[in-house]
Amino acid sequence: MACLGVLLVACGGDAPVSQALGPIASATTQAVEAASAPIAPPPVPMPVPSPPERATPSRPRLMLTLRSTPAGAAASVDGRLVGTTPVRWEMEDDGRSHEFGFVLVGHAPWKLRFSPARDGVIHATLEALPEGADAGSAAAAGTTN
Repeated sequence: MACLGVLLVACGGDAPVSQALGPIASATTQAVEAASAPIAPPPVPMPVPSPPERATPSRPRLMLTLRSTPAGAAASVDGRLVGTTPVRWEMEDDGRSHEFGFVLVGHAPWKLRFSPARDGVIHATLEALPEGADAGSAAAAGTTN
C-alpha cells in the first residue's frame, strides 16, 4: 500500500486512481484479492493400509496344581524346582512328556512321567520311610536347578 500512496502523489491526484495507475492498480487489486482469499489446505495423502500382521501362533497354556500328601514336598518339573507343595505351575502345552518329581525328607521320592493335555492336579502320595532310612538328597531325586 505504500507504493500506491507514492504513485498517487506522483500523478498529481487530478485523474481517477484507476486511470492514473492503469495496469498497476488492476494488478494490485488482484494481488490483494488473492491474498485475502481463503487458502485451501494441501491435499492429505490417504494412508495405505498395511498388511495384517501375522500373529505368531502361540501354544495353549496349561495350569497344573502340584500337591503332595503330606504337604511341603519340593516339587520339580523336568528336574527344575518349581516350588513347595501345594504349588500352581503354568506350562506351555507342547505335547511332550514331562517328568514330575516330589521329594520330602523322611519320605520316598515320587516321580511321574506323562504328557499333560489339560489343566489339572498332580497329587503325589509320599510314603514315609522307616526311621533312620535315607531316601537321598534333593539332588539325587532330580530337583536341582
